[in-house]
Parts: sequence; structure tokens; C-alpha cells
Amino acid sequence: MILQIKKTIRSLSNSTKKKTNGIVFTIASIFSIIFFLIPFFIRDKSESINSVLSVALSAVSTVLTAATFIIAYFLYERLSLDRRIMDKQADTVLQLADFLKGKTFTVNSEGYGYFIRLAIHQLEDFASLPNYPINAQKGLMINSNDYNTFFYQLSPLMRSYWMPLEIKEKLQFLEFRLYLEIEKIDSIDKLNNYINFQFDYKSEKANYFVALPETTLESFVSDLKTLVQVIEQWINDRSSIPLELRLWEPS
Repeated sequence: MILQIKKTIRSLSNSTKKKTNGIVFTIASIFSIIFFLIPFFIRDKSESINSVLSVALSAVSTVLTAATFIIAYFLYERLSLDRRIMDKQADTVLQLADFLKGKTFTVNSEGYGYFIRLAIHQLEDFASLPNYPINAQKGLMINSNDYNTFFYQLSPLMRSYWMPLEIKEKLQFLEFRLYLEIEKIDSIDKLNNYINFQFDYKSEKANYFVALPETTLESFVSDLKTLVQVIEQWINDRSSIPLELRLWEPS
């Protein structure tokens, strides 16, 4: 709902700016015609046409100059606000990049453990790792304390109204709303459909819960890759200076 309101406000704002510029242009055109014709109606018979034409063109030039200043004022106001918003958004995105930089997620399955880092090339090759086809569709079991520590730091950035919408949408997969206690899973066979997942490889390896909404290892890796791509794309699209984030490296 909030996002829809923002879209509506943005649409109305752009529409208003276009109407304002259109009105200024129309008024300037009308006054230009009027000021151009006035010297011809009030000219002295002794004045030559060239002299009157020179006065008329000077009057039109004055009107157009005034109109230019008015339009420039409105454009300056708009661009000034746009610049401030862009600066705030850039600061927020870079804070997110700093938070994610060096993050290592850990998956423990039977006989194998996976380290998931924010490197596009590694995430794209994840499917080739041993036992991955067996574990790809398994759901994530998380440690609640481990997750809460991670999300507590992420949440202010994720919920910031400065966070660009396209990045905010790609962050949603990191928010789990419920935990299901392992004891409530009614069979060992079902329990085998889950794997242990840690947001901090140093966290305690106990007290795991099934994360809800359920997320598979495959979807998590895919969503993480998309998030990294969107962050890098957003920064590179708005900067003339190439910036290599290298999010897989420790900060």
C-alpha cells in the first residue's frame, strides 16, 4: 500500500511539473505575440518598419528571457530535490553493501558443508558442488538467535524509505516471519527434507527451527545472486566511476 502511494505521488508530481512548464510556455507564447504586435499599433508614423520591428523583437526577447528564468527556477527546484533523494538513496545502498560485504552463510548437510559467499561466479557454479542436487530442494532450518542477530542489523536498511524499491523488493527473501519447532515435524522422513543453515558460521550449532515461509537452498542461492546483481547494477547505473564491490571479500 505504501509503495503504491509513493508511485502515485511520484506520478502526480511529474504530471504537475509537466503542466507547470506547459502553462509557463503557453503564457510566454501569448505574451510574446502581444508584445510583438504592440509596437506596430502604437508606432509613430515617422518611425520606420525596421525600427518598430527591432523594438518588437526586443520585447519578445525580454518575455522569452523571463520565461526561461521561470522554467529554470522550477527545474532547479525539482533537480535540487531529486539530487538530495539520490544522495540519500546512494548512502543507504552503500550501507547495505558494507553490511553484506564479507558475509558468509553456512549450510550443513550429511557429509558436506557449503559456504555461501556473495560472489556471482560462485553462486552461479553452486549447482556443480557435491551433493547439491540432493540438497537443492531441501528447506532451511535456522538458529533463531543467529537469524535474529543478522536481521536486527539488516532491518533498518531494509525498511528505510530511502532504500530504492528495486533493491528493497529483492531483500524480501531474507525476512522469515515464523519458526516451526523441529519437534512439531511428525516424522524423520519429513525432517530429512531440511538442512541446517547459519547466517553466521560462528554461531552456536543448536536449537534449530524450520524457517517460514519455507525457503529451499536452491531458491536462497538464486535470490542471493539476484540481490547482488541488482545492488551492483543500481550503483553502476548511477555512477560514472566504476566501483567493484567485491562483496565476497571481508570488509
